[in-house]
Amino acid sequence: FLFPVWWGIPATNDDSSEMAIVAKLNLVDLAGSERVKDSEVGGQDLKDACSINLSLFHLAGVVQALIKKEACIPYKNDTLCFLLKDALGGNCLTTLVACVSPAQLHAAESLSTLGFAAACSRLQNKTKRNVRALTHNRPLGAKAPAAAKPPRPDPLPWEGVVAGDPTRCPGGRITLGTPYGALSALRYGHQDPGKPLAVLLHGHPSCAEGCYGHWGLIPALVFCGFQVVALDMPGRGESKGTQLKSRSEYNLDKNGACDVVVEVIKQLKARSALWVGYDWGAGIGLSAATSKQHRRFVDRVVAFHPSFQEQKPGDLKTVGCPVQVLWCKQDQFHNWTKWKPLAAALKASLGPKRYAEFIFDEPQWGTFGWSRHARQVERRVVQFLTGSDYGALPDKVHDRPNEDRVTTENRRVTQRANVVVLGDPQGPAAGDEIFRAADPQREAVATFASAYRDRRLPALYQAFCSGGDQKSATAALFGALPELSLESLADPCALVELGLWPRPPGGWHALQQTPRYFPGRQVLVQLPGVIPTVNSPDFMTLAGPASADATERYTTFKARLASPPACASEAAPDGPRPVWVEVAGAGGGSRVVPVSRAELERLNQPHALPKTPGAPHELRLEDGIRCNYKAPLTKAKMCEIALALGPIAAQLDFDAEAAAIEALQLQAIRTVRGALDLTTFQRDPAGVAQIDAARSRDRTRYCGDDAARFAVRGQGHCHTVSSVMFAFLRPFAGPLGLDVKYRGGFTFYKTEVVTKVANAPEMHQWLEISTRPSGTSYTCDLYAEDGPTGGRGYYLAAKVEETYEDYMYPNGIVKLFSGQHGKVVPARPQDYAEGL
Repeated sequence: FLFPVWWGIPATNDDSSEMAIVAKLNLVDLAGSERVKDSEVGGQDLKDACSINLSLFHLAGVVQALIKKEACIPYKNDTLCFLLKDALGGNCLTTLVACVSPAQLHAAESLSTLGFAAACSRLQNKTKRNVRALTHNRPLGAKAPAAAKPPRPDPLPWEGVVAGDPTRCPGGRITLGTPYGALSALRYGHQDPGKPLAVLLHGHPSCAEGCYGHWGLIPALVFCGFQVVALDMPGRGESKGTQLKSRSEYNLDKNGACDVVVEVIKQLKARSALWVGYDWGAGIGLSAATSKQHRRFVDRVVAFHPSFQEQKPGDLKTVGCPVQVLWCKQDQFHNWTKWKPLAAALKASLGPKRYAEFIFDEPQWGTFGWSRHARQVERRVVQFLTGSDYGALPDKVHDRPNEDRVTTENRRVTQRANVVVLGDPQGPAAGDEIFRAADPQREAVATFASAYRDRRLPALYQAFCSGGDQKSATAALFGALPELSLESLADPCALVELGLWPRPPGGWHALQQTPRYFPGRQVLVQLPGVIPTVNSPDFMTLAGPASADATERYTTFKARLASPPACASEAAPDGPRPVWVEVAGAGGGSRVVPVSRAELERLNQPHALPKTPGAPHELRLEDGIRCNYKAPLTKAKMCEIALALGPIAAQLDFDAEAAAIEALQLQAIRTVRGALDLTTFQRDPAGVAQIDAARSRDRTRYCGDDAARFAVRGQGHCHTVSSVMFAFLRPFAGPLGLDVKYRGGFTFYKTEVVTKVANAPEMHQWLEISTRPSGTSYTCDLYAEDGPTGGRGYYLAAKVEETYEDYMYPNGIVKLFSGQHGKVVPARPQDYAEGL
């Protein structure tokens, strides 16, 4: 049966409102389908059963049509379908209760009911609030009542605050002495060194007071906790100096607009700032965000009607900081249609988490400009900066009254009804927490981080691996932690969202657009004619074609990428355009030779190790070792490493000087090694394990084939320790700007009688790590570091020109891992610098 209930409430707090919110409640009891041959009904009951089955048949057809999104939905095929039109695909919130029986006798009917319920669960209704005008009988010719005014939202927290208010927005005009002249600025907010800085940049022709003095953006930013500085550019407003050119192509000139703003940030003793701009000022912010020299001073950009054009196609793809674009479509001085493709490029590059826009209409722009939308602009800017929407209408919560009732046992009770919420929750308004489900991963990370800070992790690992009273609780905690794998850490923001890192490395997104291969970078190449004689002064240099070893190919590190010569004297290999490499020559000098791109990438691209068939989350390593990133112990060790790397990531800025970046990257490598409780088997020259307990086989460290157990407490030779280090470093390599390669090869010592290196047999394994953006390569040899001459961290990050000269030779073979070949990560077009 269908039992409709209609009700309405006033659309405003005024009971005399002519508008009402109207809703309808339908209670529908669907009869179940009946198998006539089983029930053996007849007469009128048979007719009723057939009608019910036919209605349910048409109803299933409607559901299937909605799922397939067909153009015509057959609601009119049956009266029941027509009555349920609102519930299925209409403006309705629908709940379906499926009643099934646990009896085996009715299994077929239960399965049919569950199938129908599953199909209905795939439907999605688009609902909106029903606001209708109330109808009244009025005399013929009488005037209709005036339309009700929309409800006025509550005032914004900063609304009515005037810049200069001594308590809520203190400040005034200041003057800064700079190399560009005495610059005047409006400075507001409490001058606390810990507060972030917001720099407001005016348009052309204008000044700080003319652009920001007539509306509430400055009080809004002070409310958000910023120190606000609205700057008069040189020669504008009250600032001295020569006026700058206001077109965006001049913003990055030496002593241009971006340099001026950076100087102001430095004068205010801030590391970086939020750049808010209108027109020319918005273009300055975007120009700085695209510049490698300036982007480290940019935290975020708020661009209102930006006057900006890309100097080279794809400039905006190098922007890595969050950006908000504000635009009035009808503004006659700023054409949204022309700028829309640039906004789309920003959105595609940054993604929905780091790009926001507020594009609005003002049909009466000629009369009002965009001033009628100033309140909404302030609200959207604050929402972009804080994540809180202070302008959302609050939900109205009504408590039902308590009622005295009598139970079926004739006892008097007080019925306490639940709370009814009128209206949908909007954003982070008060009370929204009750609609948010708890995030078990973040809760587990918080508990795990507390144990990490209290140095309780060794006890938890012991409980997990050895058993005991705490094993089940520890296993539950480890299992609730997030999976940290190469795929899940494709963007370091994931670590920030989980609470494992305080912030992502600065300039990381822009780093993804920088080349891996550029003129001057040191690379490995495998060529015929490379001299393999260890004690020769020409070791690893390129001899002439007449060399005795000209037919054997050896891998040399004494090579750097070069620009193509004006007249190539040597034949280029077949296939795509080669790259040119300058190789040190025997007896001094160098030779420039062509190398195919495939060969260059084979030896220098980061490595991807094979996965277990059918288990894409499990890495296959040497000697049958496997690393399952979904396993609880692996999750725990990965989270421990993430927490240890957090302070390094907070300092890492890929727009800083190369030496500062590399120092932090090498510190990160040593930090990952320090988190692994992993020792090695060290043998004497005869190949016998040493008697020293610290260097002999420790049976308590046996770990089978589980990389996580090796990381918690393990022992192995060079294959094992290199595999485990690779498994736990590789997922963090992308966020840290590292290219990790798994190497194998020949070991030699110049004090021994070794005539030359060889490509086979393989005698040793290690990792080779290249830092970005510098392209400098280091070897990471855990076995040597754990040996008699190690222990100082040198072998964990030693330059290849030292180790490959002194005791190791890379054979250049992409290795087999547990029977499967490793691969190199495919190169992208942007990995090659222009001119190669």
